[in-house]
Amino acid sequence: MLRRTRKARQASSYAHLVPVSGDLDELVDRVAARRSRSITLMPTPLPEDAPSGLWVATTARDYIVYPDNADAQWRSGIVCHELAHMLLEHDPQPGTADLGAMVSRAAPSIDPQVAARFLHRHGYDDAAEADAEYLGTRLAARLGAAHTTGKRHRDRVFDRMR
Repeated sequence: MLRRTRKARQASSYAHLVPVSGDLDELVDRVAARRSRSITLMPTPLPEDAPSGLWVATTARDYIVYPDNADAQWRSGIVCHELAHMLLEHDPQPGTADLGAMVSRAAPSIDPQVAARFLHRHGYDDAAEADAEYLGTRLAARLGAAHTTGKRHRDRVFDRMR
């Protein structure tokens, strides 16, 4: 069993970032504001052998690439995992030639020369990956619970108005 670092154990300290609305895009905006760096989500057709999520850190902004066929729950899990790497201040690791080629195919608008560092699910040691998975799962669960609670609340109000 992998042990989580102190940062991952303190996952509750990131709970305030999860919006009451349960909106993933709002969570992304809040993480971007916390880090003072723009984050762009990029749904992209990815090959089967590609990682399910990819954090591309350029000199100007961060990109999270995920499969364009991901349903809402899968998308949330992938994005929250990559956000967790950012929140835990993991350093993006240099990409391999294959990863660089995949990013070029997936995100042709990102100049490969500008994309300084790449991070994907398989690029970290077990402890860092476990930390990101732990925090990412906690964020996604809180996001889903907030979304469900907010939706249920709106539905009850709507039902009374009919």
